[in-house]
Amino acid sequence: MPSCLVSRQSLRGFLPPGNVSHGVLWKNGEVTDLGTLHGDRFSNAYAINSQGQVVGESCPQSCENHLHDRAVLWENGSIFELNSLITNRHSGLKLTIAFAINDRGEIAGIPRFSMAKGRHC
Repeated sequence: MPSCLVSRQSLRGFLPPGNVSHGVLWKNGEVTDLGTLHGDRFSNAYAINSQGQVVGESCPQSCENHLHDRAVLWENGSIFELNSLITNRHSGLKLTIAFAINDRGEIAGIPRFSMAKGRHC
């Protein structure tokens, strides 16, 4: 099911093959299953830029409650968990969904913050 026309050759969306749903990329008449992170069964692709970088989420269960979802980047046939790319790993920030990417590779998403015991805002 295509969700978004990116250019005249590219669309992104999802493909539900049975008990799982994966993000896909339609390009030049071919559908590519983008897959999931290891251990997950579901993924959604939300945005693509002109370089073909796709962002979205990978989920162990259906991607509806977002408690255990992980924001991802698909690039050149590989999938990357965006949390592994955060430079300040002690921030308590966990990216759950990436929903936009521009042509400079800047990504917008939805984080979840976890406060360490004894820390207050």
